[in-house]
Amino acid sequence: MAKNRRLSLGRECAAYGCFSRDYIVKDGERVLSGLSFFTFPKDAAAKRIWCNLIKRQEGKDNFVTSNKRLCELHFDPENIHRAPGGTKKKLKEGSKPVRHAWNDFGALKNTRKPPSFRPSPRKQASFSSDQHKEDEENEQVSSMAIASKASDTSDMTKQELYQLQEKYAALQSKNEELLRENIDLHQNVKEMEVLIEGVASRKNNFVSQIITSDDTCSYYTGFPTVAVFNAVLEFLDAGPNGENIILYNYQAGKRDARGRTRALSTLDSYILTLVKLRRNFPVKHLSYLFDIADGTVSNTLITWLNFMYIRLGSICIWPSRDQVALAMPDSMKKTFPSTRCIIDCLEIKVEVPGSLHIHKMLYSEYKSHTTVKVLVGIAPGGGFTFISSAYPGSISDKNIVVKSGFLSPQLWEPGDSVMADRGFPIAEYLSPLNVKLIIPSFLNGRDQLSENEVVLSQQIARERIHVERMIQRLKCYHIFDGLIPLSLMGSLNQIISICCLLANFQKPICKASFQSTHTTTTFK
Repeated sequence: MAKNRRLSLGRECAAYGCFSRDYIVKDGERVLSGLSFFTFPKDAAAKRIWCNLIKRQEGKDNFVTSNKRLCELHFDPENIHRAPGGTKKKLKEGSKPVRHAWNDFGALKNTRKPPSFRPSPRKQASFSSDQHKEDEENEQVSSMAIASKASDTSDMTKQELYQLQEKYAALQSKNEELLRENIDLHQNVKEMEVLIEGVASRKNNFVSQIITSDDTCSYYTGFPTVAVFNAVLEFLDAGPNGENIILYNYQAGKRDARGRTRALSTLDSYILTLVKLRRNFPVKHLSYLFDIADGTVSNTLITWLNFMYIRLGSICIWPSRDQVALAMPDSMKKTFPSTRCIIDCLEIKVEVPGSLHIHKMLYSEYKSHTTVKVLVGIAPGGGFTFISSAYPGSISDKNIVVKSGFLSPQLWEPGDSVMADRGFPIAEYLSPLNVKLIIPSFLNGRDQLSENEVVLSQQIARERIHVERMIQRLKCYHIFDGLIPLSLMGSLNQIISICCLLANFQKPICKASFQSTHTTTTFK
């Protein structure tokens, strides 16, 4: 038996409740229905009005206007025209689908009358029957008058009603959109408030932990106690809002003297700089802890490094002979009482530069790497008393003493002594200053040292170890871990000097000595 053939009826009208198609089935055959179908307007507002009138919604139930059509039954005949000599029907501009299945495609149903034409409410049951009849008669007369008047103005009222319906539908759609936007905005505001509270809580917790606990303060900043931390901050005198600091603009490469609002308070900026020097946290991690941009972290660091270098550099760290004697350990008083300073060189590894000429200058044979070299001197009781600038790693220990200003006559008094290791043969430079060099003995071609020379070398090594301990204390600032990036070379002198000066605020390295005088007299 042959299968029943299914006939395609073409496109279907998209209006709710309308089943018009391009073709109909007549006597088992498919024939044209004779109806024209029109596309939706491209204008968004007009398209929305059409959808509201046919009770459809764009995107709901897979309804997409781009592939849907409306038949001519939904439009007034006067809005449909055919061009002279043409066969295709067209709609006049501004036409709307006002005829639908629920109003019999144009036949208006009885609707509620306007308030001005409604009859008055019935009287209460307590009224007399005569009064009730009279009211009914009046209502009938009024209704007849209203019907007569409505028949005269039916055409005008119909058109006005359609326009009001369109306006109401458009306003209702817009109101729904605004309500949805309002709900979304309220949700976004709540999420932002929660985020801001979390960020503020995170930063406040981190700062409060540092300034309330001595152990945490020592771990993150290097200061032994919170009291010392606050004393140094008071001495720096940056101002409550950083008024005494000129902000450095890292991206522009210049200082910004305008009174712009700081992203961080003075306390936060101070802690950020100390944490970077002590723990060497990455910039991204610091930006997370303090809720600022990466560029703001760089600007703050450069600004505060320069500021702290100037303020702490104003402290005279070169002690007098009496101050040295006061803090000198008992063992050194017995063996080398005239010692004024113990010196050594510190080498810090840096990244390999691209220039071969600069690479040759920075390369250190001792470290087998590119480095910078700094001459440091400490008092016999501990504490840095001399910090030179950073020099290329290829410079010798002897030359760095000459170039650094260590031999300035203003620093020395006749009878002073300098203690060093065998890498500093500088007796010829100290003799004109009436300063003695205390250094281990050399073999000078001999097989071994004499007994007195061995004892002297051991005594020198036992006392000179304090400078190694101070250098080790300096390297506890993890900014020196790994290789110093070339981007920090411009601030390297400031970093080294600040870390040395901050190390002086820690506890003495010798039990028999007191806190270095130059670190206590500053705050009197």
